[in-house]
Amino acid sequence: MKKTKHKTREELAAEIGADYYGLKLLDYLWGYFPEEAEDIDFIRRQAADAAAEEEKYLLEHGTDPMEQLEARRKASASLLGGFGYSLSKYEMLFPIVDEYLYDHKIDETMTTAREETLELIPKCASIFNKYAEKYEFDESFRAEPDYDTFEAELTKRVTKLLEKAYELPF
Repeated sequence: MKKTKHKTREELAAEIGADYYGLKLLDYLWGYFPEEAEDIDFIRRQAADAAAEEEKYLLEHGTDPMEQLEARRKASASLLGGFGYSLSKYEMLFPIVDEYLYDHKIDETMTTAREETLELIPKCASIFNKYAEKYEFDESFRAEPDYDTFEAELTKRVTKLLEKAYELPF
């Protein structure tokens, strides 16, 4: 089976061009939803919508510096609106894997914790999805007590996976 060659962040950024919102969205997706970061059409659409949101706000409220800040805030908020990007597997898994690798001094054989995590994500994703089914994710989930329970369950299961992957005797 032939492995798919993924584009680098720089290649994707070059495709997007010098578009503030496009690059901002690419940066977010690259960090937290890398499987979505190569969807240039989606990024361009969202960036155009955010820019239109900013322009509309400025036309309605003027270009006072405070209004410019508010227009930028509203446009930035609209970049991800309604796409279920409030909780990222990667955002939760990177610190777990990074801490595990640091605690066990597993760094001489890998380039970065992020790359190592990306290799483990398919295995971790099924664990994440299994535990995520128990909870309803929304913008306020991080503030709920269930978030801590979810994070503890996820950490325990991923740590077991890492122990097996690195064949550590404990």
